[in-house]
Amino acid sequence: MAFTRVRTGGYSRVYTTETIGAGGVTLPITEPWDSASDATGLTGDYSWTAVNAGWAVSSHKARLSVSGGATRIERLGPSVQTNDFRVRVPVVTFPTDRAGTQIAGVCCRMPSDGTLTFYTAYLACQDAGPVTLNLARWINGLATPLGSAITLTGFTLPNDLAVSAKGSQIAAWWAGRRRNLQTDVLIPSGSFGGVQGFTSTSGVNIVEYGDAIFEVVPAIVRRVTGLAGLGGLR
Repeated sequence: MAFTRVRTGGYSRVYTTETIGAGGVTLPITEPWDSASDATGLTGDYSWTAVNAGWAVSSHKARLSVSGGATRIERLGPSVQTNDFRVRVPVVTFPTDRAGTQIAGVCCRMPSDGTLTFYTAYLACQDAGPVTLNLARWINGLATPLGSAITLTGFTLPNDLAVSAKGSQIAAWWAGRRRNLQTDVLIPSGSFGGVQGFTSTSGVNIVEYGDAIFEVVPAIVRRVTGLAGLGGLR
């Protein structure tokens, strides 16, 4: 079992990765978008379904460049055969220097019928302001924030954006760290995941993802890394 350790504060967080298999599907699933281009969808190693079309493949990346209208959403075709999973994408391009609204997100616990019900973690930037990380619940197209938006100081790319659901624990991740963890029980099931985004200015707002990874929610193990005087370990 592999792990990646991230040191924060007085302890280290160890994010473990595992594999699970059910119904002929084994996690992790990685969509590399091996096709050089697909102007009408996210054709790749796996099938994708356009819930609200607007994504395409360009230079082996998922690209959102359709502006205006509703949020653009695509769903991975195969079910991951579990309600508890994480969807992660390396964000390659996300505009922060222009007027308008830019949103780049990932979704989990999606249904198979195209209903706009899911959990999503997303980046948002308004009128070249600060980039924020957000977590929300969508039910039948109505979005409700979960927790507060987190301003991402020192925002750099490429970096990983992810959303996860495990039981009632819903989380948004950025740059390998779980940044927002909330308890929510209103979407208890949904074995599909996908991507979502929005741009408001035609021709200049391009959001790009390098891959899409569907995986087991990493376990977090806290390890002691120091002493606190004579008071023992923290």
